[in-house]
Amino acid sequence: MYLTYQYARSSFIQYLQASALLHLMASLRREEVHFEGEITSVLPFRQYMLLLHKVVTTDDRPFRERARLFDPVVTVLPDGLYLEGFSMNETLYGRLRITPDGFDHIHELHPGTTNVDFSNQFVQALHRIRTTTITQLHVERESVDMAVGHHTAVMKKVQLPSTWVLGFFSVQASMTLPHHTFHLQKSDI
Repeated sequence: MYLTYQYARSSFIQYLQASALLHLMASLRREEVHFEGEITSVLPFRQYMLLLHKVVTTDDRPFRERARLFDPVVTVLPDGLYLEGFSMNETLYGRLRITPDGFDHIHELHPGTTNVDFSNQFVQALHRIRTTTITQLHVERESVDMAVGHHTAVMKKVQLPSTWVLGFFSVQASMTLPHHTFHLQKSDI
């Protein structure tokens, strides 16, 4: 199965005085998804986004057997924003859920699911976010922004393995089983 991603531009972070506007570029080939909100706890958000990047770029197979990188999926719902993806070798799954109280203000919300561009430039810009930086997250059909980029479309054509799709179904099914929940404090991280 081939899946074509098309983005208006790469994801980026735009810095304006003491604030940062994170633009995550959503696929133009999917239904419209839109979200705008101001992040409450900036440093944990930054760390979790960087951790998700480590998950989706992990591949411990020999170089000649390595797979292509698949862009993470973002789901916007009234009960939260979800970013999730599998590692390149499909042995790790990462999911970041931000509940509505993780945002000081939610300006707009249009539910949906789409792929987002998770470029290296976006990840490098994440490293520059500080506690004093007022940070807003925008997810749009035209872009999920986090830095300044040009307006040309970025298109990727990749073969989507059936195991990757099956993995999402398996994760969702396992989430209905009894499980243990624990909470971490900032001092635990």
